[in-house]
Amino acid sequence: MMTMIARYLAFSRASLVRLTLARGLWGLLCGLSCVAVSAQEDRQEALVPPPASFATDQLIPVTVAGPSELKVGIDPKQLSIGPDKIVRYVLVAQGSNGLLTVTFEGIDCKTAATRVLARWNVGTQQWRVLDTSEWKSLNDDRGSRYAKALARGGVCDGPTPTTPLSSMMLALRTGRTSYNH
Repeated sequence: MMTMIARYLAFSRASLVRLTLARGLWGLLCGLSCVAVSAQEDRQEALVPPPASFATDQLIPVTVAGPSELKVGIDPKQLSIGPDKIVRYVLVAQGSNGLLTVTFEGIDCKTAATRVLARWNVGTQQWRVLDTSEWKSLNDDRGSRYAKALARGGVCDGPTPTTPLSSMMLALRTGRTSYNH
């Protein structure tokens, strides 16, 4: 009888160990999949339409190193931080001949990337949304020099947007430079 009890206890301990390991592995796998889902959700970009209007008379200047015949600035009234923590703005570039190029753009401080979201068509006076434009790193030649200047000049505070917006605008107006991006 003692032998049967000893075998039962040995079997039960082994089963308990296997069950505990299985539960631990299950928990680990669930935890990893939950992290993966959260990371994907964090990267989802909110669908923010271009602004209905923009102004060109009160632009915050954006300067970059090197010669340029363009006067470039952003409309402070269209500067925003979305629910996805992406900073969106209207960038206006005016050539010496008076022609305007206007884009609605975004900067993701977390990934140090930029994307053109829409282009203003001067002829039709409407935005053309660019659904397939890709995010480009601020740290390579494919990204916009102006977006990089904005990120360093006050839009980003390291991997997060500068908040509140009033602090962001003050930093942009006073020329603060951050070396985090």
